[in-house]
Amino acid sequence: MRVLSWLRKGGAEPAPKPKRPGENPANPGIGAVANWTFKNGRRSWQESMNLVGTLERLLTECGRAVRIEEPFVLDLESQLSLRPLLSAMQPGDRGVRTSTTIEIKHPTCVLSPVFEYQHSFGPNLEESLLSGFRQWYDSDFVTLIDGVREKAVNCMELIQDERRVTLGPLILGRQPDLPPADCDHPPCPCCFFTKTMDAFRPLVNAPGFYALRLYAARDPQGNPIADCRVNGEDYAAGKKALVEYARTWKSAGVESRKQYILIQNRIQA
Repeated sequence: MRVLSWLRKGGAEPAPKPKRPGENPANPGIGAVANWTFKNGRRSWQESMNLVGTLERLLTECGRAVRIEEPFVLDLESQLSLRPLLSAMQPGDRGVRTSTTIEIKHPTCVLSPVFEYQHSFGPNLEESLLSGFRQWYDSDFVTLIDGVREKAVNCMELIQDERRVTLGPLILGRQPDLPPADCDHPPCPCCFFTKTMDAFRPLVNAPGFYALRLYAARDPQGNPIADCRVNGEDYAAGKKALVEYARTWKSAGVESRKQYILIQNRIQA
């Protein structure tokens, strides 16, 4: 199954689109609305995509009060402004694999927009997009909500002078028949950051808002792999520290750990 084309509305020529519609110049998103034509050996069909509507649907299902302010979805309680964009889409015989970004702003805490990726798979385009947004909600959005509060409610936080670190949920992946293990104790929300803190100390000591994506894993042979991004962009010092941290894990087969962390100034009442 493969993508044939972007469909043109009413046969009219499409308006020129900017290469990067997001405000953050590093955001690879290419658009939020499109109609797609798919074809396999048996049939052809169309699927529509409206990422703003899909994100609104997800947030509403999760009990959030939102308002669409194109091209954003505004979460009314937190005042977080969210802009979803597609970065890649790959159909296959059993479904669709998608990669999206969500660009985030806030009127007082996140003045320069940051973004993060969502990678997912589903039986069709809409379900794949929803699945990616659900994972983002459970990891990133709950952290962002606490990050714009004066004091975190659902997340652990660390305070150093006027700087604050909000530690999002630790997302664990492992073979189901093997118990969790660590060199000191079972992993908790603080370990990922405190065990690699030297790599992020420049961000703690500097002013500004930083959103960190930390990911580390061990393959079946025990080899460590890692990925680290700050405000959506690769952060080499963090990746190196995460690889070294993963080397210290006790052998537990295939295992991964992922977390979203915010570093910012303390919010004054």
